[in-house]
Amino acid sequence: IALDPVLVVADEPTAGLDVSVQGEVLNLLNDLRDRMGLSMLIITHNLHVVRQIADRMAVMYLGRFVEQGETEAIFRAPHHPYTAALLSANPEPDPDRVHQRITLPADVPSLLARPSGCEFHTRCPQAQGRCAVDVPVPVTVGNSRLTCHFPLNT
Repeated sequence: IALDPVLVVADEPTAGLDVSVQGEVLNLLNDLRDRMGLSMLIITHNLHVVRQIADRMAVMYLGRFVEQGETEAIFRAPHHPYTAALLSANPEPDPDRVHQRITLPADVPSLLARPSGCEFHTRCPQAQGRCAVDVPVPVTVGNSRLTCHFPLNT
């Protein structure tokens, strides 16, 4: 920060911290971003962090982007089946809210033996024959960019 950067890359900035300290770190990052006009790339598995700090987000499966777009839009209506499953697994702070979990079958494929076609087809509840053969090309749906033959919420 002392060198006045334009971009800060933070890899799991709140990992291993208790919730109150996580909040302080996220508030600090938001404050620095606003005061200094910083761009930030946050790498995390914690979707609550993403929602609190990121204007835009990207979801990866097997190391490749499957959906990118505005954070709130993706949380509200994900288009890629993996994004939907990931968000459904996110803990819900409201104990009275009925939350439908999406359970994915099978194990995650090895990076050394990637599936043909769409790499998510072996676990995807939306998969059809085409998914096992054709690699999906990136498409734009609303303000999101994704790779899926059969996007959700379209």
